Amino acid sequence: QRILPPDILLTTPEQIALGQIIAVTVRLLLQSAIYFGVVALFGASPSPWGWASILVATLAGLSFGLPLMAYAASIKEDKGQFAMVMRFIVMPLFLFSGTFFPLDTLPLAVRWIACFSPICHGTELGRVLSYGYEEPPLLTIAHLVFLVALCVAGWILTKRQFVKRMGG
Repeated sequence: QRILPPDILLTTPEQIALGQIIAVTVRLLLQSAIYFGVVALFGASPSPWGWASILVATLAGLSFGLPLMAYAASIKEDKGQFAMVMRFIVMPLFLFSGTFFPLDTLPLAVRWIACFSPICHGTELGRVLSYGYEEPPLLTIAHLVFLVALCVAGWILTKRQFVKRMGG
């Protein structure tokens, strides 16, 4: 019987973080694909690029989820922090994202919130891909860069927080 060196059997915090991120990514991809399948069945995505909205939805989910995962990994004692996150971060970003009504109908005092909402950027990209919504190419690139930047920052922070909590 062959015995492996002990260091081969160890799982690092970075590997655990990566495993968690992969699991979330697969779940988001699957949910987005199923949702797009239903949308396509009803003919609600006339653009030939509609399928790419699956990737955009996954990217938008990760751009919000990864920083939140890093925050969750930093919590040592539950004191209702997520109730505050839901009330003061998730709900405003959700309501002021332009998904349910045009942003230009909002007062200027709250319209700026959409700039920080991954939901807003993901929604705009989804409209471009699914419906052929026309917007300047630089704006489309800006939406994509914003979402990717949030994902990368969230990935780095999550990995760092897992290492900090589990000792690396």
